[in-house]
Amino acid sequence: MSMTTSGRALLIVVVVGAGLATFVASRFVRHEPMQDAATRPAAAPSAPAAAPAPVAAPAPVAPPVAAATTPATPPAAPTPAPEPPRFDVVRVGARGGVVVAGRAAPGAEVILLEDGREIGRARADARGEWVILPNDPLRPGPHQFSLLARIGGTELAGPDMVVVVVPEPTAVAEAPRPDPAEAQAQAQAQAEAARLAAAEAAARAEQAAQREAAAAAEATAREAARQAETAAQAEAAARTEAASRAEAALRAERLAQAEQLAQGERAQREAAAAQAEAAAREAARRAEEAARAEALAQAEAARRQAMAEQAARDAARAAEATAQAEAETRRQAQLQARIQAQPPAPAAPEAPPARPLVVLLPPADSAPARVLQGPAAPSGHALGLEVVDYTDAGAIRFAGTATPGTAIRVYVNDRHAGDAQADAEGRWSMAPEENVTIGRHRLRVDQLAANGAVSARIELPFQRDQLPEGSVQEGRVVVQPGNNLWRLARAAYGRGIRYTVIFEANRDQIRNPNLIFPGQVFTLPVPSAPLAIPADSSRSR
Repeated sequence: MSMTTSGRALLIVVVVGAGLATFVASRFVRHEPMQDAATRPAAAPSAPAAAPAPVAAPAPVAPPVAAATTPATPPAAPTPAPEPPRFDVVRVGARGGVVVAGRAAPGAEVILLEDGREIGRARADARGEWVILPNDPLRPGPHQFSLLARIGGTELAGPDMVVVVVPEPTAVAEAPRPDPAEAQAQAQAQAEAARLAAAEAAARAEQAAQREAAAAAEATAREAARQAETAAQAEAAARTEAASRAEAALRAERLAQAEQLAQGERAQREAAAAQAEAAAREAARRAEEAARAEALAQAEAARRQAMAEQAARDAARAAEATAQAEAETRRQAQLQARIQAQPPAPAAPEAPPARPLVVLLPPADSAPARVLQGPAAPSGHALGLEVVDYTDAGAIRFAGTATPGTAIRVYVNDRHAGDAQADAEGRWSMAPEENVTIGRHRLRVDQLAANGAVSARIELPFQRDQLPEGSVQEGRVVVQPGNNLWRLARAAYGRGIRYTVIFEANRDQIRNPNLIFPGQVFTLPVPSAPLAIPADSSRSR
């Protein structure tokens, strides 16, 4: 029994799937257990070698006189660990110029890394302060800064991480020139006149085609009538022939009766009846064929008449559409002429250029993320919310700005979540004791005056999402409502800061890292090197 096409296709799919599964298993199955098994026999013989240690001879005891004459050496004081490099100031100009300053151990050489690549270095002074100004400006897009210090031949990585997002430059439109505009208007007028002439020629050709179609329809109707007349004549001839044959049969029957009287009257009647029946059948058949021919001729004539009528209607509609198109073209030409005759409208005021965003990510969950430079930073010490930072365990933390020394009260869904106080720099942070569930919430922050009244208030929504298990697999992900690059990076790589890997791999689909859309399919490449920052994968956005 031969295999069907669907069976062959199913067999091919099964074979290809088995091959892919074997390839994936060979690439990703770890081999540490085999290495451990290989090293166990080598480690076993080393145990008996250490057995003779208890029978070693005791160490000689120093004489009492030497002990009395040798002074005791005080224990050495422990060496303090060097201070790791930290960020204090990161400023990015409108053209991508960068100024970075911070603290480190005095005399340490501090190296500034952008996405793991060195872009500048400086040496800390006696107070541990340093400043770095990279030579090249930052290109538009996301960047991540980290620090590395070298002290006495030892390298010490900084615990902080800074994320910088540089916006795309704003394009400036060039003012139109008067002379080329007039030349262009004249060229458009000439082109419009040529197009109107072509439209008029097309209308004339369409009318000629309508007349030809009507003539063809009339000729078709005449041909159908002629064919119907021919069929009627054929039917009349068939009837005449049938009558002639019937009469001839009757005459033959009479002659047979006269000539064959001996054969009997019965035989003569049977023969005559048979002949008459055959003649009747033949006549009926011919009459039926004539009726069929007449019906076909009538149907063909009706069909051709309907086609002619439809062609006439189509031609009329085409002519009407052509006339409407010509009228619309004239109206557009008049409108264009009026627009060109009007003076140019005043240019709209330019929107302020987008500012870079700089966020400092501390190494531990005990300290909130801090916005060092924002696209819309509040002026002075106005009440503001900069960070909503939470862990997968449910611990959430809010941070922002306010007037120094004022009390801050935070509500989640109109429920009191906790209080805080702004420090001398006008910054505050607060971590509520109750967990925040997955979903949408409404946050309210009140700044209280000395008498307890609300002097300032901000309200805004925020959402805590959780990617379902299995949504990031096989190096690809489909964007769902509520996703962003930070959450996708946390699900794929364990750290939201690695969103730059996804951004760089999908630049053809992502113009702004803050704007992704449901239904987009992103590639999730395997990172070439592990992220050189502390393992703090609980921060989310």
